Amino acid sequence: MKKNRHKKASIWAATAVFTIGTAISVQAVPTDASAGAQLSGTVESRTEDQLTVNNENPGAYEGEFIVHLSDETRILDGTTGMPVKPESIENGERLKVYTSAAVTASIPPQAGAKLVLTDIPEDGSAPFYAELAEVKRQAGGYELTDTSGNRYAAPDDCSIFPYLTRNMIYLDQLYEGADCLIWTDGNGTAERIMMFPPYEREAQTRTGWKLESGAAGTEDAVWVYYKEDGTKHTGWLLDQGKWYYLEPETGIMKRGFLHLDGKTYYLLQDGSMMMESKTFTPDENGVIQ
Repeated sequence: MKKNRHKKASIWAATAVFTIGTAISVQAVPTDASAGAQLSGTVESRTEDQLTVNNENPGAYEGEFIVHLSDETRILDGTTGMPVKPESIENGERLKVYTSAAVTASIPPQAGAKLVLTDIPEDGSAPFYAELAEVKRQAGGYELTDTSGNRYAAPDDCSIFPYLTRNMIYLDQLYEGADCLIWTDGNGTAERIMMFPPYEREAQTRTGWKLESGAAGTEDAVWVYYKEDGTKHTGWLLDQGKWYYLEPETGIMKRGFLHLDGKTYYLLQDGSMMMESKTFTPDENGVIQ
């Protein structure tokens, strides 16, 4: 096992760890461990529900760290913010991990993962996970402060979008307690923000697209559209200048060929109706390409 190297996070406290049949070992543990840990490093090994990460973050817990995955763990692409399947994580892959507050006093330390970011760009420009402690309006935008004390400037033209829905949200919906991913220019200015639910205006706006299952942007994505009365829309839907068709029985967005009332339509990967001419050519097996 690698020797685990623990560096100071603030003030160190000594915690005794007893092992039957051996001497007492004493481990240094940061007293502010209640804040959780932010890890940055490569995957040394993995199981179905556990990652061992060689943490290179000098802030705390440097070295080997065991991360436990659960159904509540969000595993996202560090470039797009879209979900990633746990089994796609490979040994040697570089990750950023944000853990829960409960970090064990073991060697190596262990914690549950709140958020895992994969596919980290080589320049290290991955987003920051922020639990907002303060949202302050200022000239030209907002000043955001997270629970770790980090501050971000969000100009009025900063792009903001919701996690896994197509609904429109705005900077003035950010609130104390909101969870976000923030991509910055490297100098603390937010370039785009992805906001996790709940949204401040969710009680007033329950309409729009919702991803019921699968991963957004893939063929497995199952989209439905909710009306103002809370029911699913069925049939044809005109949304932002594009036509979509939602199955009458399930409300699920249709893709591909649609034969309806003696007419044939083609719905693109995003569900919108194709409005330009296209040639479909069968291959040697008769499959339309």
